[in-house]
Amino acid sequence: LRSRNYGAAKPWEHILVDEVQDLSPLQKALVEALTPADGSGFFGIGDPDQSIYGFRGADSGIEAALRSRWPELSVLSLTESHRSASAILEAGHDALAGRGACGELTSVTGFSATLQWMDAPSAEREAAWIADRIAYLIGGTSHQQADMHETLANCHLEAGSCSPGEIAVLYRTNAQSNAIEYSFKRNGIPYRIIGGTRFFDRAEVKDMLAYLTVINNRNDDLRLMRII
Repeated sequence: LRSRNYGAAKPWEHILVDEVQDLSPLQKALVEALTPADGSGFFGIGDPDQSIYGFRGADSGIEAALRSRWPELSVLSLTESHRSASAILEAGHDALAGRGACGELTSVTGFSATLQWMDAPSAEREAAWIADRIAYLIGGTSHQQADMHETLANCHLEAGSCSPGEIAVLYRTNAQSNAIEYSFKRNGIPYRIIGGTRFFDRAEVKDMLAYLTVINNRNDDLRLMRII
């Protein structure tokens, strides 16, 4: 970019940057090289309270650096949340313990939310905890509902009030889905993976299960053919 001297007449009018708080010094230099000297046409969006990639080189002072380079830069604060319920926003604010750079958000969704915290000793125990609550919400057996009734006494949702399609489980990495999927299968909870392949549908998992099945039952021609 520096070798191709575009001067003031760059062949684009706008530079849009998402997650500005995660820019590294190299990425910042790239943005500056793409943007006119006065910063015109630059639009960035980010949340300094979500700056978690310092270990990968993200510049924690990116906002101050951009303001210093482009003094005329306008900053708009978004103070309303159109996605999260108040309980979720309050929990996030409390987690920052007053160190938040953006101030408090106000929910305008009208949604209710119940938060529960669980310190899981293992991935399997965490998955079982998730499955128990989903079984309760989609109307599991009377035994399951009785077990969960006291635990979820303060939940804003009643037992059997949800369908599987109304429930989502969010996880950070794909590897975390294995234990959750296994727990769902054990509890008869239907599910589908968005943007990925279900653990038990993966070719390598099917191959391994085929080997184990044939070891246990040499007459299983279907699994034997898969191995062959």
